[in-house]
This record gives sequence, structure tokens and C-alpha cells, in this order.
Amino acid sequence: MLKLRGWQLEASEKRSQASGHVFNVEGTPGCGKTMFASHEASVDLASGRSKRIVVVCPTTHIKRQWALTMRRMGIALDERYDMRRAFEAKDYKGVVVTY
Repeated sequence: MLKLRGWQLEASEKRSQASGHVFNVEGTPGCGKTMFASHEASVDLASGRSKRIVVVCPTTHIKRQWALTMRRMGIALDERYDMRRAFEAKDYKGVVVTY
């Protein structure tokens, strides 16, 4: 189980009380944004709030980091997904793409 930092716990609580589908989190590099988002994705998948996860990243390097972090949280995302194929493997819970 992931132990969240204080700001992550506070943000998770605020997100659970938010009425919309959009919740913005910003912070400095290394502050734990990816871990927070991974935690929230696992909560959403477990509760049925989300069925699939899509992570959009600026670079291939960041895409691989996201896929690895999500895998550590027990969420397999297809980092080799190619929009030209438009086919998503069923053994993944979503995809990681670059823009």
C-alpha cells in the first residue's frame, strides 16, 4: 500500500469531494504528482468510477516512467499503444501516449 504525503492526502480528500470530472494538480518536479495520480487511478478503477486510464505525456522517456509507476501500483498500461492501429489490448487497463 502506498503511503501518501500530507499534500497528497489533502488533495485526495478534496478530489473525492469535488463534483466535476476535472481535478488539477500542479507542483515542482519530484514532489509526487505521478504517485498521486497513480494512487487516484487505482482508487477510480477499484471503485468503478473509471474503466480505463489514458495518460498523455510530452516525451517517450516520461511515458515509460508513467507506465513503470502505474505498473508498480498494479495498473498495467500499454506504453506501446499506437493510435494508427487504434487497437487496445484487453490485458491492459489503459494506455500511455505522447502528444
